[in-house]
Amino acid sequence: GRDGVYTARGSVAAKALDSTNQMAVKRSYMVPYTLGLAHGDKHVFAVAAALAAFGQAITEAIRTTAEAGDPATADLLTEILRGVDAQLWFVESNALAATDPLAV
Repeated sequence: GRDGVYTARGSVAAKALDSTNQMAVKRSYMVPYTLGLAHGDKHVFAVAAALAAFGQAITEAIRTTAEAGDPATADLLTEILRGVDAQLWFVESNALAATDPLAV
């Protein structure tokens, strides 16, 4: 019946989405997030590492766009970097507080 058609279409869509996700993971510069780190210090440090890697990639993109003579894109990326830096500061502050409560 029609349920079989929808199931087949859903299966094709799920396979296409999985394939797209796999390609994105292969092309990503981001630090992989290890499953099972949802709690504690390891999670905080994993998030900090991911934000730091993203910030480094944005910094490189700013240099590239500036060298290419595209100040508007460099400015846009600079604003994004400011937000990432702020988030990284918050996460690192949390990590510092978790490891040494007297340090904050």
